[in-house]
Amino acid sequence: MNDDVDLVQAVAAAALAWSPEAPSTEGFDQQWRQLPLEWRALLAMVALAASDRALSANSVARSGRFSRGTAYTKKRDDMEMLTAAVPLVVQALLEPTKASPSLADLQTERQALHQTITQLREQLDNAAGQIDALASYAAELHRALKPEHEENLRTRAERVVEMGPRLRPVPTPPDLDPA
Repeated sequence: MNDDVDLVQAVAAAALAWSPEAPSTEGFDQQWRQLPLEWRALLAMVALAASDRALSANSVARSGRFSRGTAYTKKRDDMEMLTAAVPLVVQALLEPTKASPSLADLQTERQALHQTITQLREQLDNAAGQIDALASYAAELHRALKPEHEENLRTRAERVVEMGPRLRPVPTPPDLDPA
């Protein structure tokens, strides 16, 4: 088992060394071919099932980089069992993440949110410009009307005359006088 794990780690290291800029898979292929046929078939089936691709003898052999004829002649029972079991295992493993959105959904949502943010920033800038214009207008109006308002207050204060009470005390009639 440890030898198989070491082989899988070597394959993973070769896969990490691969890059789109240098698309040669020679190092990966060399490490991959070191894996036992069952491992290559299993990993190919998992990859195909997880990516929702057809799981046929040809696609597994092509993806696993082995001869379909030899594999299915010598390991028919194992291959049929894996072909039946792997999609179910992949589905069971991916079920908890089914509700989570896909990368494409997240990208679409991100773009929509970016557009919304851009539109809201434009609206905010427009509203800020309108508020600045209104504040400027209100300040100018205040400066223009303040002297007139102060003059009105001053003249009103001059015109108001304090008047004494207009009512005189009414004497109490004698018959109601308690004394």
